[in-house]
Amino acid sequence: MPRFVTVHRSFDPIAAEIARDLLVDAGLTARLSGASTGAVGLGPALVEVPEAAREDAERILAAHADDLAAPDAEPDVADEPVASQAEVPHPLRALLAAGVTPVCPGGGHLYARRRVLGVLILIAQLTALVTCIVGGPRGATAAAVFAIGLFLFDLVGAQLAVRAENRGRRPSATRQAATGAVLVALLGGVTVLATPYLVRIHFLRHGASDPDDAERMRSRSTAPADLPFPLHLDFTR
Repeated sequence: MPRFVTVHRSFDPIAAEIARDLLVDAGLTARLSGASTGAVGLGPALVEVPEAAREDAERILAAHADDLAAPDAEPDVADEPVASQAEVPHPLRALLAAGVTPVCPGGGHLYARRRVLGVLILIAQLTALVTCIVGGPRGATAAAVFAIGLFLFDLVGAQLAVRAENRGRRPSATRQAATGAVLVALLGGVTVLATPYLVRIHFLRHGASDPDDAERMRSRSTAPADLPFPLHLDFTR
């Protein structure tokens, strides 16, 4: 039995069949072997001829090289990347970030994957809430102003953070911490400036010129009008 040698290999099954037909039409014995389907992952299709006819076969195939041109290597899926569903990150939704903010302090930034900044906002909001509950008129008013500022920052800032995250831009933990420090400093300054005026408006509204008198009045009454800003707001009228 003659020994067969490979004279053509291709991952294109049509090209392999054409090469075999050319050799057969020229009077040579030729056969297909290997992964004759030429399917991806099954290896190339091989055209083989008896060893004695090797030179004639190579000469015939060389004359038709342009017709037999085909990829000489197995197609690689990396050439045309198709990411799986698990690899494609789902874009964040700005509307969802806005919905999380009223439910969880700092939740907007936590959803936008700004975890350090989100945790800082959460801690500051909880501290302000406790101060509103246990503090006097000035302390409660200052805490309320501070909490409102944090809420607005989380609501608006989360929208910007979501858009940046969807573009692949995420600040480092150090930068998030620095942003939180600047935020606390700015809100602290606004609180210090605004609190005296808000407390004074509250005192004048009830005819009290002395904060201590207002504090005593608050301890004797549970009416909404006697509570500090913004707890004194009454929407039932």
